[in-house]
Amino acid sequence: MALAAITSWELSKFERGASLPFFDMVVTSALQTIKKSKLTPRAIDGLITIQSNFAGPAFNVTLAEILGIHPSYSLDITNYGASPAVALWHAKMAIEAKLAKRILIVGGDLTYQEMRRQSQRRPPAIAILDEFELAYGSHMANSDYAMIAQLHKKLYGTTDEMRAKVVVDQRKSALQNERALFREPTGIDDVLNSRIVSSPLHLLECVATASGASSLLVTEISEAKEIATYGLVTIEGFGYYQGGFTLANTELIQNGLVSGVAQAARGALEMARVDISEVDIFGVYDCYPIAVMIALEDLGLVPKGEIGPWVLENDLTLAGQVPVNTSGGQLSNGQIGDAGGMVNLIEVVERLAKAQNFDEGRDFEVGVATSNGGPAMSCESVTVLKAMN
Repeated sequence: MALAAITSWELSKFERGASLPFFDMVVTSALQTIKKSKLTPRAIDGLITIQSNFAGPAFNVTLAEILGIHPSYSLDITNYGASPAVALWHAKMAIEAKLAKRILIVGGDLTYQEMRRQSQRRPPAIAILDEFELAYGSHMANSDYAMIAQLHKKLYGTTDEMRAKVVVDQRKSALQNERALFREPTGIDDVLNSRIVSSPLHLLECVATASGASSLLVTEISEAKEIATYGLVTIEGFGYYQGGFTLANTELIQNGLVSGVAQAARGALEMARVDISEVDIFGVYDCYPIAVMIALEDLGLVPKGEIGPWVLENDLTLAGQVPVNTSGGQLSNGQIGDAGGMVNLIEVVERLAKAQNFDEGRDFEVGVATSNGGPAMSCESVTVLKAMN
């Protein structure tokens, strides 16, 4: 039996600029999450932060000072975009080991433009990429994922229209989400007519960086039953795998585009004693639609290489049989640095907890969230969540 549950959360509307200074924005999110559970900051005895470019090292120590709390368990997670799921699993383990009772997970960041405006600070360098990849013409994520999309096209015949369909379905879901940064109706032609950023990727296939913050509270399950506003969500399974970091060394482009999701998912599903066919809803890290498609293949929904036709034939919104990123994902909400995957995670939590009123009358019991970090699907984490009846 699970001993920890997600009790409350806060995911505000992200911004392309920032109407608040960074720490005001982050603290506002944290306090809202605490307030929803009818607690005070002093009741929090565990704090996990997700690496922030703006906050710098030891974000957890800084934030504890500002919140006025004295945690007995504290971490700053630095697994790039895979960090949200890693943070959630650490919170579960710490509570079940009785190292803390109430653990707050906080993530947030600023766009690079806003970072310079607020502090004149430049984004931190990643030494191994600066020395071994950028020098040879890489432009980081856009060019790396363009190579992945091109390879998927060459190996499996995946077309631009197939990738665009992911964007279209997620934008359709975003129409019902007032928090989404981008809510305009979007068709396949709109995606394909947007400018090329790095061939074959179009502008509307590329996640927009944003400024914002998000937070989750995980507590002992006995207390969670008393303080949760909505239904409880338990963390049942977790898997992580790093298949290299640099594009030159990643297993992804050497093994037919099998990402670390495959191994991480096997571990997570086995731990949770769940088959992929039993999963009701998916929150899949969506920096680019090709990342969503590869993750869905590697989760085991379809055989490798068959995701393109499957996406065209299936509705990924709440009206479909396999709902994916049902609040619009990061492609519609924006990406707040390494905490970007909190969007996908909270989308699943809200459905399982029955906290949203646009669920098409469906009852979701099991959800899977993935988080993806590094230049090219380098670090992958998979979490299995369940609604507690």
